[in-house]
Amino acid sequence: MTHHARPHLTTHTRSKGHSAVAGVAYRLGLRLQDRRTGEWHDYRRREAGDEIVGTLTVAPVGAPDWVMDPQAAWTAVEAAERRKDSQLAHDFRLPIPFGVSDADALAMARRVAQRICDDLHTFVSIGLHRDSTVDAMGIAKPHDRVGVHAHLYFPTRRLVFQADASSGDGNSEGETGEGTWVLGDKLRVLSTKATAAACIERFNAEWAAAANAYAAAAGQVPDFSHLSYARLGLAKIPQLTLGAAATAMERRGERSWKGDRARASATPPTDIVVSSPIAGAAERLAARRADGEQGISRAWLDPLVPITVRRAPPLPSLSEGSPSGLAGRFLAELAKKPELPQPTPEQRSRLIAWLQCIEHALRRLAAIALRVADLRDRRRRDDGARATFLVELDDRRKRRAEARKAIADWLDAHPWQVRLAKIMGGAERRPPELMALEGSAAAVNTYVQQLKRGVADAEQRVAEMDSRIKLAEAEMQLMHRQVQAATASVVGLAPLYRMVLLSVADGEHTPALVTAMPEVSAPTEPASDAVEVVLRPAPRLTPGGRPNL
Repeated sequence: MTHHARPHLTTHTRSKGHSAVAGVAYRLGLRLQDRRTGEWHDYRRREAGDEIVGTLTVAPVGAPDWVMDPQAAWTAVEAAERRKDSQLAHDFRLPIPFGVSDADALAMARRVAQRICDDLHTFVSIGLHRDSTVDAMGIAKPHDRVGVHAHLYFPTRRLVFQADASSGDGNSEGETGEGTWVLGDKLRVLSTKATAAACIERFNAEWAAAANAYAAAAGQVPDFSHLSYARLGLAKIPQLTLGAAATAMERRGERSWKGDRARASATPPTDIVVSSPIAGAAERLAARRADGEQGISRAWLDPLVPITVRRAPPLPSLSEGSPSGLAGRFLAELAKKPELPQPTPEQRSRLIAWLQCIEHALRRLAAIALRVADLRDRRRRDDGARATFLVELDDRRKRRAEARKAIADWLDAHPWQVRLAKIMGGAERRPPELMALEGSAAAVNTYVQQLKRGVADAEQRVAEMDSRIKLAEAEMQLMHRQVQAATASVVGLAPLYRMVLLSVADGEHTPALVTAMPEVSAPTEPASDAVEVVLRPAPRLTPGGRPNL
């Protein structure tokens, strides 16, 4: 079995300076205010930088609207915790198999989040994040090894409906049935090791089943397991982890004792001797400083540093500071084909800007498509809940009518007992049989009022989902027009750039890019074989989503 990362559960506590509002703002890429402290937490730049692939919220059926609003939901979480050392939230971090599309990755995260929601009866905020382009040791990852991971962020309290204590004779429509949704008791199952182990085991098993299902669907090897090496009977040593602080040091080119320990424990040890060119240069920089050398510039970041780690040679067309992503891949592919028109320096700068615009718009299109799919799914669930409430409401209304008729029949059959009760002490001295019938009618009426509010809430959510879907679809059209305009500009420089662009685009973005490509009209007399290539139909896509050139 191949080594894979496993899910990891962490708990955020107020005693460590954590904030639930800050935690969800970071994971969803939002700007939220912690109203307990008055501090704003702004992580919108993470979404603008395409670090956040998709977000959504999973909640129990019939949950109120405010749990879908991160500001309202997590403000309520902070308000529910009074102690200075309170546990605020749990963060369940899920690895996603490589090769799984963004849409399937979000669906996989939702499947695990739904299990948490069902077992613990609480809402879960999901943030799907793109992995870093470099590993913990500062080494650049191959393009196909930059995947995604999911954060499942949920409170430490159960979501419950709290009914009011009001009572009445049950004869009026709106007299009973009032209540509100609140964050209730603590999730004690995660508070002690004895109970938490079994609970986390179920969540980990759900992740393993989902990971294998989606990996197999993506054509990958479904060899994921939530069990440790010891439980699997494998004589392997788990990989050492660096932690956030040591990872940040290594990526800055600074040696850390945890990084040295990981390098020393590598098998074979020579596999990782220097984490990156920057790390090796950092050693020389430290030696120069020890000798008292002053005024050292960043010239030591030269590409000639000896490295023992196998890395791909630098692309000939990309110098230091060149663009990455789609623009970098496009220029690298163009440099490999000298027979194609090469852009001038002025055209190159415009070409980079257009390609960056295309990549950003394509990623936004993919993210919005995930959002629209989630909104439609939520609308379908809300519409189903409304239909269920209506059927149940019709049945409860019939039961209420029967209960009220039973009261009227009893009063008609026992007029002397009613008069005697009034003479002896009023309503408090009513016969027990009558009080039981009235109590039953009041209980049914309470349920009727709750169902009526459930129908109204579901109808309101359906209308809100329709409005949000319409706005999201309008944004998709805007992004599509941006892709069309930028693609037309790229192809306008040279028609053959169309094929280069399709060959370097991400597989999941290729269909949207093909749709946005401008049509190429055939001239009456083709001038060369190169023109013939342009005039051929759009290339068929390989199973990986890339065109065959």
